[in-house]
Amino acid sequence: MIWGDRDPYIRFSTARELAERIAHAELIRLRGGDHYIMEERPPVLTDALISLLSVPLTARA
Repeated sequence: MIWGDRDPYIRFSTARELAERIAHAELIRLRGGDHYIMEERPPVLTDALISLLSVPLTARA
């Protein structure tokens, strides 16, 4: 999960709780990111996605 720390709709505590309930989920907190980080800061989101997707699935289990 990728969460922007300036998201006015979803609190960090909610994002953390969701990540804890999803098996093998990882929560990445992006500083300065709003709810629409994909539109506001595409390069930051892209870097986070690449980082997340570059780890083999077996390593996450």
